[in-house]
Order: sequence, then structure tokens, then C-alpha cells
Amino acid sequence: MVRSLIMSLAIALAACNAATEPGDDGSGADLGTIAGTVSFIGVPCPPDEIVGPPCNGRYPDYEVEVYRRARLALAARTMSDATGHYEVELRAGDYLIFTRNGIRETDLARHEVTVVAGEVTTLDLVIDIGIR
Repeated sequence: MVRSLIMSLAIALAACNAATEPGDDGSGADLGTIAGTVSFIGVPCPPDEIVGPPCNGRYPDYEVEVYRRARLALAARTMSDATGHYEVELRAGDYLIFTRNGIRETDLARHEVTVVAGEVTTLDLVIDIGIR
């Protein structure tokens, strides 16, 4: 009897964990997009060097991590392309993106963004470590 009750509880808990998030009917209708450009502010590059850190301008190959605001759990990860553009599709909801904003790697800027189903939300990111 006790063993049967424990098994029933374990199955119920597993089902709760496997359930989809509110509003997700499996059709993709609850998806929206965050898109923007990643730029770096720093020391100007000599004209014959490739643009990108540690130089001013668009930031290619920057890893953008998107966190669910409510649980601070990683929701998605993407890389900016050669022009510094990034784009990620997520369920509608509230999210956070952190970027470097100072000399120490722990100096972070917090960017709050809300994804709306069926829409593209633009969020441009600036990485500024303060060195000029």
C-alpha cells in the first residue's frame, strides 16, 4: 500500500515536471523573438585591423545568454554573426540578458526584455569595459 502510494506520487511529480509552460499548446503560436546588434566600446582600431574586440564597433561571435526572469534559469544561448547581429526565438514571457559593463568580468549590465508572441523585440547590447 505504501509502496503503491509512493509510486503514484513519483509518477504525478514526473508528470508535473514534464508539463509544458503555461500558454504552450505545442503549435508555436506562443513564440516571439529577441533580436539586435552587439557592439563593443573600447580602444579604436587602426584602420588596417579587423573590427571587433578590443576595438570599437560591432561585436562578432559574442555569446548571448538569455535567462528566464522568474527562475533565473538559462532559456537560450546564441552567438552574434559576423555583423554583430543576434536573434533568438523564445516563448512569450519575461527574460534577462547580462552583458559585461566594466573592467572586471563580474561587472555586469542587466537588460530586461519581454517577449511577445508573434513579435520581434529589438534589444541592442553594448559591451563597455571602460578602457579608452
